[in-house]
Amino acid sequence: FSELEWNDAQETLLPGVLSHVVRACLQEPEMPVQVAAIEALGGLLEQEALYPHLIPLLPTLIERILTLANQLDLDSLSLVLERMVECFSAELTPYG
Repeated sequence: FSELEWNDAQETLLPGVLSHVVRACLQEPEMPVQVAAIEALGGLLEQEALYPHLIPLLPTLIERILTLANQLDLDSLSLVLERMVECFSAELTPYG
């Protein structure tokens, strides 16, 4: 997603895309689907217009990523987590 150029009409679709990705990450019982959703979330972090939608979900998303990272040794999970910390360092300070 990060390499795509979004026009104004497509940007209206981004919150819906984010909703599906977050739902797959948090509610999907299959671990491969959760991992794919987290990887997709990493790409969506390039879209700053989505940040207001992500901020309330940060604690839950970070917890899910950390849980999966403890179970699996995947660099992609660490990269997404690092990117989230870069993008939301001020919002995550209370949790540090």
